[in-house]
Formats: sequence, structure tokens, C-alpha cells
Amino acid sequence: MTLLRLAVATLLIAVITLCRADRTSFHLPDGFNASVLTQVRIDQNIEADSELRSRFDFYRLYLSVEPPGWGAGPICWLAFLTRLDDQLINITIPADVVPDKTRVRLSTSLIHKGTGRNNGWDYSHRVTCLKDFNPPKAAGVMASVPLVSMLVLSAAAVLAQYL
Repeated sequence: MTLLRLAVATLLIAVITLCRADRTSFHLPDGFNASVLTQVRIDQNIEADSELRSRFDFYRLYLSVEPPGWGAGPICWLAFLTRLDDQLINITIPADVVPDKTRVRLSTSLIHKGTGRNNGWDYSHRVTCLKDFNPPKAAGVMASVPLVSMLVLSAAAVLAQYL
């Protein structure tokens, strides 16, 4: 029985190590100021000879939140198509996307070559988004997509992958 436990523990450690080999590393400030250009460092940790490079050529960077009772999910794009090897990215969080002092995450998703479809999500740790001001909105123009619309668009994108 002890030998079986040792074998299972060894296998579990090996699987965890393999799963984390290509995990994204996020290097973020302690917080973001909305509407302010900020540079972040994101390392996809995909080796040059990895088979992932044959399937993916870009990643997308999203702002993600955790609404009460829900899991983390992206609410808007911060960088649409970023090459896998690009690590320094300049982003601006739109001031009207989340309330002041909201705990947010950044998330990335690898993009399939030639399709524009994404493949799962990697999430950063939580950081606080601060708003120093509320910039005026142009009449009839939305500066960002509201959460409900983003959820509908995300669901449509997931369905499109399987149709």
C-alpha cells in the first residue's frame, strides 16, 4: 500500500510539473490606474521547439473580473494579437469598464494559427484598478463593451469553435 501511495504521489508531481511547464508568467504592478498607459511583462513560456508553436502564433490579452457568484472571466480586450515572443506590452484599462477599486486580473489566451479562435485562459494574480477621474463619454458612444454584451459575445465565440 505504501508503494502504491509513493507511485501515485510521484506521478502527481510529474503531471503537475509538466502542466506548469508552459504556463504564462505575469509581471504586473500592484495596481493599475484606469485610462493610464501602463507597461506589463507577460511571458508565455513556450519553448522554441514546443509543439504549441505549430498550432498557435499569437495570444490575446484581456481584462478579467470575478463578478459575485461567478468565476473569473474576460470582459474586454487589452491587446488583440500579440506575438508569442513579445513580452513587454503597453495597455490602458478603460475607465468605464469596472468600478473604482475593483480587484481585476489580466488573462491571456493562445490564438490558433489562421483561425483567430482562442484556446483556454491563463490568469494573473489579482490587482486593484483605481480611477482618479470619470472621463466624459461622448453622446451615444460607448467607450467599451458592457459585461453582458461581452458574455454573449464570448458564448458565441465558444459555440462558433464547435460548429
